[in-house]
Amino acid sequence: MAGARIQVHRLPMRPLDLHEGFRDPWYAATGDLLGFLEAADRLPGIRAVQRAMRRALDPRPGMRLLDAGCGVGLETMRLAADHTETLVTGLDRNAELLAVAQRRADPAMANLRWLEADLAALDLPEASFDAIRTDRVLMYLPDGNLQQALDGLIRALRPDGRLALFELDYGATILALGAAAPTVVDRAVDALRNSLPQPLAGRQLPQLLRARGLRDVTAEPFSIAVSETVWRRIVHDTIMAAASPRPDPDLAAWLREQADAAARGEFVAAFTGVLTSATKPHA
Repeated sequence: MAGARIQVHRLPMRPLDLHEGFRDPWYAATGDLLGFLEAADRLPGIRAVQRAMRRALDPRPGMRLLDAGCGVGLETMRLAADHTETLVTGLDRNAELLAVAQRRADPAMANLRWLEADLAALDLPEASFDAIRTDRVLMYLPDGNLQQALDGLIRALRPDGRLALFELDYGATILALGAAAPTVVDRAVDALRNSLPQPLAGRQLPQLLRARGLRDVTAEPFSIAVSETVWRRIVHDTIMAAASPRPDPDLAAWLREQADAAARGEFVAAFTGVLTSATKPHA
């Protein structure tokens, strides 16, 4: 792995939208991203997605598996530990997150590698992996970069290799109404959708893969209920950032009501995502 750079983080002049930290590694402190990634990883819905991705990829001895956009490598390390005869590579463009992953990894895991690279400008050898996964990564890429990333991942996949991509679809987000009028919640949903370059990535990927000639394309939807920590960072903070310097009174009241409900462990939000898997055909 390339040596970690020293980051000088900008201080945002408004509430931090955590999405900006994932789009631009220089925007958010590593500790903020790390805390969120760990909280999201503990969600039962995310664990269900991870199990489904393993079934889709079917790691076997001798395979080369790429976890593209691995962050701090939580699932990357589990894959390497559970499939000791599979060579697992975690790839991310954020050198600081990769440094955390490398420090945490068991040095005895000889089947684990780390690679610093940008999905939007991949330069991996052709057919260098038997299986490739991404998890909530492609939704952060603008249109042109999304196409480039897909092309680069497919190029790096060997013929008959398997691709498993999980992305959220913000067009299918469920937010509790509470005492607010539906139009207030509609504004909250709009703020969430506008916070991502690819808010509908979940529903778009099956068509994009078919257009690139992949076969056996399947799409499996998942609904993920969020914890208070995840709701606060993704819903509350995103809406506050979009409404800076302050949200309108009705939206502010809804946020306060939902914050209280989240603190009590009551339902406040669920995100929908789609796991798209496919096989690369022979040329």
